Amino acid sequence: MIKKEIITIHAEAWTSEDNVHKYVWRKQWYEGLKEDKTGKLALVITIRPTNTSAFTEDLTSLLIEKNIRKLGFKGFVLVNLFSSIHAKSKATFLKGSDENTFEVISTILKEKRIGQIIFACGSIVETNPLAMEQAKKIFTLLTAAQKEKAKLLCNGTTGKPAHPLSTQVRDQWVLDDVEKLFILE
Repeated sequence: MIKKEIITIHAEAWTSEDNVHKYVWRKQWYEGLKEDKTGKLALVITIRPTNTSAFTEDLTSLLIEKNIRKLGFKGFVLVNLFSSIHAKSKATFLKGSDENTFEVISTILKEKRIGQIIFACGSIVETNPLAMEQAKKIFTLLTAAQKEKAKLLCNGTTGKPAHPLSTQVRDQWVLDDVEKLFILE
């Protein structure tokens, strides 16, 4: 017997008009053709976007999707410490976010479907003070209830902050207390 399975995927990107900043990358999936407005989403915070296209995925977003599915979520919302696609070097980190970045993150945080918040920034928060400052700004936007839902993606062996591209976490995410991130200083 042949079984037909239909999955509907919804993806969206929120960008600046000049395509320099990507604020949000959202991907949700539904069984069948009808949108499921009850399934929980994970909010994942990484370093920076690589492009502003709603059609193009990179390895980071693919690995995030794979592990978010394993955790049982129906989708994810991806935001970054730095919204600029040009924030690749220390020299450009100062221009890595604009006036819309935190307003957009605040808007996303109001969504009732966010079931978990995952800081997946890797070691940059340990080595770059500006990255740590951005992570703290995002953390201060969280309500007390959201702080309880917040976790840190960690290397399962060392317990250090990990990025989704890290080979130690590509297949299995280990989530730890996010406050550990801010005790590093």
